[in-house]
Amino acid sequence: MITRCRVWPCLFLLTWSVAAAQEGSIDELIPMDEMDEGTASQLQWILDHPYDLNQVTPGQLGFIPGVSSVDAARIVRYRNHHGPFRTVSELDAVEGLTDGTAETLRPFVIVPERSDTRMKAFSADLRARAVRDMQTRRGFAEGAYLGSPEKLNLRVLAEEAGGFAGGMLMEKDAGEPESLSFVTGHLSYHDPGNRSRIVAGDYRIETGQGLVLWNGSGRRGSDPAVSPFRKARGIVPHRSADETGFFRGIAAETQFGGGSFSLLGFASRRFPAGTADSAGKVLTVDETGLYRTQAEREKRGIFCEDIVGVGIRFVPDAPFSLGFASYRSAFLHRETGKGETRIVAGLSGGFRSDEYELLWEIAGTADGAAAVVIGTEVVPAQTVSLVMSYRGYQPSFLNDHAGGFGTRSDSRNEEGMHLGILLRPARGIRLSLGFEQVRFPESTGSAVVATSGIDFVGQLALVLTRDSDMEVRFQTGKREENGTLADLVGRDVRLLADERYQRARFTLTHLAMKGVRFRSRVELVGIPGTPVKSAESGMLVYQDCRFRSNFGLNVDARVIFFHTDSFRSRIYAFENDVRGSFSVPPLFGKGMRWYLLLQYEPAPGFRIAVRYAETWKEGVTELGSGWGTIKGDLDNDLTIQVDLSL
Repeated sequence: MITRCRVWPCLFLLTWSVAAAQEGSIDELIPMDEMDEGTASQLQWILDHPYDLNQVTPGQLGFIPGVSSVDAARIVRYRNHHGPFRTVSELDAVEGLTDGTAETLRPFVIVPERSDTRMKAFSADLRARAVRDMQTRRGFAEGAYLGSPEKLNLRVLAEEAGGFAGGMLMEKDAGEPESLSFVTGHLSYHDPGNRSRIVAGDYRIETGQGLVLWNGSGRRGSDPAVSPFRKARGIVPHRSADETGFFRGIAAETQFGGGSFSLLGFASRRFPAGTADSAGKVLTVDETGLYRTQAEREKRGIFCEDIVGVGIRFVPDAPFSLGFASYRSAFLHRETGKGETRIVAGLSGGFRSDEYELLWEIAGTADGAAAVVIGTEVVPAQTVSLVMSYRGYQPSFLNDHAGGFGTRSDSRNEEGMHLGILLRPARGIRLSLGFEQVRFPESTGSAVVATSGIDFVGQLALVLTRDSDMEVRFQTGKREENGTLADLVGRDVRLLADERYQRARFTLTHLAMKGVRFRSRVELVGIPGTPVKSAESGMLVYQDCRFRSNFGLNVDARVIFFHTDSFRSRIYAFENDVRGSFSVPPLFGKGMRWYLLLQYEPAPGFRIAVRYAETWKEGVTELGSGWGTIKGDLDNDLTIQVDLSL
């Protein structure tokens, strides 16, 4: 351990030479803990291609964390009443905006001017990335993995000020035999007034509250007062390396009636991976996107899914809205010719005033299963906001393209209530409180009977000085877990026991000088014992350093020490990574992890990034599981990426 830590004093001394901060990365603006990859990718795209403040829609504004539906509506209403924004600073004149909303929005919006380099007649972004594990995994050592150990990613995106855009992304995961096994691309057009859009190729669709169509990002976030409501954006071109969450075909959307009506239609054909029974019924749909072994490759493309759908939305000048969405999906097993058809339809709507917004959606399938979500977001003052919602998803509600708010990703077999309150009693003080109660009516995974749980989170953020702030977070709750216990004669008896948990986190951030930022975190987790499971505890401590130079060199570094009893008491922490990549590894056992990210921009629009990460665990002979097992106690990898913007 001592030998491994010798590099850090040298690293600290080396990086003290840098001076001036540079913006441009999404994690510099928004806390990324518990943020999903799709959301992070979409937010980075918006940051690199800011919305036109005079064209942006309420749904686009609401997608940005920290901007409520009420705030988004106030901004658009101000624009309609006072005419186009002349500068971004005019956001300060919007009456009733929640404290801090204007500051949160500034990096994501722009009022175009001839001299503004971010609004060019034509722009193109090119990216090449290579990732390599430095240790040999079991799948390569024993020949189960059919390809090379490199992970490769190539991406090209282009946009023209007249509304035309396109892109292509190609990726090969480590162990896959093809040089580039996954290819996604799109061509799109939208008119400058956002009145119509058409996309050919790969795209995502977001409607209502996600119960009918939502294969976009489902931001949950680490803030306990985060709004549980979906901010539907309609058709969104697919730009990430997610190999499952999109449609492939053509989609179009148009507005008419002075913008009061919106009509969306799409058709898609894809060949998803998964498993089926003898009758061709879908048992599982593979979402990993990994096809490294022969067994994994046998699942690839065994289905053909043809899907057509429509969405209609009515948003009059009155403060209410109403929408309808439906699709028909036909799954066909490509070998047996057998399959099944699914039909899902739903109604959604809302009501909005200056202080609150009510949102709801109810959906059903052809066989009678239903799902519903309803809630409200109240902003009675600039210093207070409150969110409340209820969701009820029947166990038989099968919808592969849903993404409603919840603890699960499939919007089924869940009933829950979410409460959140955000208080800003004084400048520099932010208090978030959240409570959630959830029940799973049908058995799931390890639970053979219905289970339930509750969760409470409190988070306090304080600005201590002009250069320092701190955050304290506490979480407690319980969930019902199944287990077995031997009776007096040695027979296994299955029990349902309450498993309680507590988590506490303390984070201190300090700007030591211009361009030099330190962040320290301590996190503790405790799980008391139950009749079927023993007590566990865990701890994580890290020191994070960020340096931004005035000559194009940026440095991010972190060293982490962790000690947990098992994977059950694991701790997650978001890590800085190269642009477009996402890293939140689970840390468990006893050991240390560190990483170093260097990004150099020798010329405007040209960026080179190198990231090295290493995890070491004490007292183990192997890491990982299955074909991904590594012999020894060290897991390390190297990433190299080049970005070019024209």
